[in-house]
Amino acid sequence: MLEYRNVHKRFHLEAGFFARVGKFVHAVNGVSLRIGENEIYGLVGESGCGKTTTARLAVRMYPFDTGSIRYTTRDGSVYEIGRLGRRELNYVRTKIKYIFQDPARSLNPRMTILEVMTAGYRYHPSWPGKRQARGEAARILEEVGLKASDLERRPADFSGGQRQRIAIARALINRPELLICDEVVSALDVSIQGQILNLLLRLREEYRLSMLFIAHDLAVVSYVCDRVGVMYRGLLMEEASSHELVANPLHPYTRHLYSSIPKLTGAVAVGAHSAAAGGTLVEAGQPVPTTNEAAAYRASVDDAAGAPSHPATRRTKRFGEEPDPTVHPIPIDADPGMREVSEGHFVSPHFA
Repeated sequence: MLEYRNVHKRFHLEAGFFARVGKFVHAVNGVSLRIGENEIYGLVGESGCGKTTTARLAVRMYPFDTGSIRYTTRDGSVYEIGRLGRRELNYVRTKIKYIFQDPARSLNPRMTILEVMTAGYRYHPSWPGKRQARGEAARILEEVGLKASDLERRPADFSGGQRQRIAIARALINRPELLICDEVVSALDVSIQGQILNLLLRLREEYRLSMLFIAHDLAVVSYVCDRVGVMYRGLLMEEASSHELVANPLHPYTRHLYSSIPKLTGAVAVGAHSAAAGGTLVEAGQPVPTTNEAAAYRASVDDAAGAPSHPATRRTKRFGEEPDPTVHPIPIDADPGMREVSEGHFVSPHFA
């Protein structure tokens, strides 16, 4: 449904007439990933690694420099995001809806909830008129756990969790096929996080939605997502199913992320969104069986010595140190791609 192919994006380090020439921040450095129909793809990594920039490129909030992003609708129509004119881009944006991290800033405080939900819907190709749009807004608001009478209230009247429900409802009224959820639960307390996550999982089944789910919380991502990509310095370090990644992380950076969270004891639920199908329980600390190639990769990482020639990719266990974003993270002529070490499990050779 949504496919990135070797996408790069850099930003000028400074702006203005006296800005230095040739200084850039390298935000996305060759990302390739694919999100299938009715799939939730999780993107995790530390702050500043390029997750949000990668997501925003899908709706062309920023133009990307090189590579391609292709969106395929349910009816089979294919759109190259980088080549779309204004009308086609507006149409694709009705199919890909973005839910922002902070609903307090993404909802206009001067508007009523009805106006918030229908402001963009007015430009949808299937705009039904004010009266019918109000009925649709009331129905969707009830689906996300609020009341139809809330349409006349304003965002300031609601709590953080309720505002996030409104943001989700605003996206759904456009009948999207893919949602980009950018840190949608990070600003909420734990109990409200669970409510919003369960709401997203229910809506996924009801609306047959695909999602790009961005988060810092590895436990949340493992619970919600089918597949997970681990990002560092604008590159994907590892990609696997949520079950495989929790039980058998291979790349040193993935291990670094998991080692930074409190150790779990007992059984951990993974892929709980498929609980109707039985779900999966992984015993903490017990790896799943791995292929010979995956085991060989882990051994090669554990036993590696020395450093690659490029200073930015020098092997280090200090991933917590802040890197220089103006230095390209890998040699310019290096392949940013990953290699498959077992079925559906991909690992990058960089920073290993």
